[in-house]
Amino acid sequence: MASIVALTREFAQLNVARSIGTFPIRTCGTIASLDREISRDPPVAILYEPGLGLASQHDVLRGIELLGIRLIVRSSLLPSAITELMTLCRAHPWTAVSIRPHDSLELVSTTLNEPDGGPVASVLSYIEPELVSEAATPFLIAPLVLGRRRIRGPEHAGAFSIQQRTLESQHRKLALPEPRRMRTWGAAFWALWRLDRWGWLPKRAAANGGFATASALWETLAPVMRGAPDRHSRTDRVTWAVSQFRQELLRQSPNGLGRSIALSSVLDTHAPTLTKAP
Repeated sequence: MASIVALTREFAQLNVARSIGTFPIRTCGTIASLDREISRDPPVAILYEPGLGLASQHDVLRGIELLGIRLIVRSSLLPSAITELMTLCRAHPWTAVSIRPHDSLELVSTTLNEPDGGPVASVLSYIEPELVSEAATPFLIAPLVLGRRRIRGPEHAGAFSIQQRTLESQHRKLALPEPRRMRTWGAAFWALWRLDRWGWLPKRAAANGGFATASALWETLAPVMRGAPDRHSRTDRVTWAVSQFRQELLRQSPNGLGRSIALSSVLDTHAPTLTKAP
């Protein structure tokens, strides 16, 4: 029977659920036991909580990829978890990402019914360590993950259990675009992924993003989508958006933090398209 394997410390929550959608959950607490579960009966997906060392297990990860198993990383925003999450995203951009405890098992079920893991890991795979400081990385990741659905300032700040003003202050200190603009980028990446990677119609992409109409979606995205290529252009719009996003982060870098990344290295409209899920 098709199932999900969870490599996690959160056995209590998962054992109570027993299943996600129609898939029963099998739990394990070590990489070795995960490897055995995969060999015994390959699951449809693996839920992984960063901190247990999967990012360093290249053979196991290669096997997961070759078998077409969906990898869903449920990460906290703690520094230790974020470090491993970024390692996984840079090496395996087909990974799906959610934030604990602000996701849900229902969201995991939704992810399993989508064509691939979404844009988050692919976008993060193009963000070099020199471009964003370690302290800023959680604040970079959160709006990209939460951009799956339209969110407001309080919900964004709630991901860090802080007030909205504190979130705005943190972004200024860390030389990141303001939270509202980061939320717009998150929504833009999800919208473009749904439209251009999954082939969804604008109305469906808007509805899944929490917008009443396609017009409302594009009105919200306008600040970051100026100059975007047409949908029927040969230029890949997700790659274009990543290029624009990286340039914005580079401009924000304090004291030349990103100087080691020459502007010429930023993806241009002729660059190869971002890696798609296998």
